[in-house]
Amino acid sequence: MFEALSNFRDVGGHVTADGRKLRSGLVYRSDALCFVTERDRALLRDTLRIRTIVDLRTSMEHERMGRYDLTDVGEVVHLPVLDGALISEKAHDGSLDLASMYQAIAFDHADEIALVLTLLADPDRLPAIISCTAGKDRTGIVVGVLLAMLSVPEETVLADYELSAAGLATLRGRIMTRLIGDGVPNIPAAAFALEPAALAQVLEDIRLRHGTVTAYLIAAGAPVDIEQRLGILLDDSSPEITRGLLA
Repeated sequence: MFEALSNFRDVGGHVTADGRKLRSGLVYRSDALCFVTERDRALLRDTLRIRTIVDLRTSMEHERMGRYDLTDVGEVVHLPVLDGALISEKAHDGSLDLASMYQAIAFDHADEIALVLTLLADPDRLPAIISCTAGKDRTGIVVGVLLAMLSVPEETVLADYELSAAGLATLRGRIMTRLIGDGVPNIPAAAFALEPAALAQVLEDIRLRHGTVTAYLIAAGAPVDIEQRLGILLDDSSPEITRGLLA
């Protein structure tokens, strides 16, 4: 579909434990949109009709990977997750591992995750894209939390996460070319790996600490009715809301 996005897909289509289905065409996940071509831009703007782009990258990644101006597509909301300098240091000394990084994303940046899901609960913000650099780690945690809160079975949540494997070879080459050209000497293997067990552990730890994913989000600043608000993503949403999204 896209010329320069390797890990872009619709979050819709998954079925919840009680048989409801996430609507397609409302929430997408993606790798960094700094790579988009003019054709890609037109698809985002005119075909998918994107209104909001949530960029989870740090300012350091903006400098190294490239910023993007997609204001003709939708509003770009920058919500950096992770400490760019710390991640760079770990990448250089080889100590970066996904398990600890996923814990940091979920628990050191719970406020940002709660804010992303609050944005997705606003029908005026949809359709929306959640993106980071590879579209698998920070984006994977945010989407995992979203799906878990909506009662999508965990095996489905993890299967969605693992779909990122398909585009990683192409994405690795693109990112390596950009970063090596910027003088980054060492890219750890973890940067291009998938670790579903680490995501499963995050979801388990959220429930152990807070009881439910919804309680975790509320503790991090989401509105108390966040679960009800995100019902607009499900196929049993009110006809009035659905008509507004499709207008």
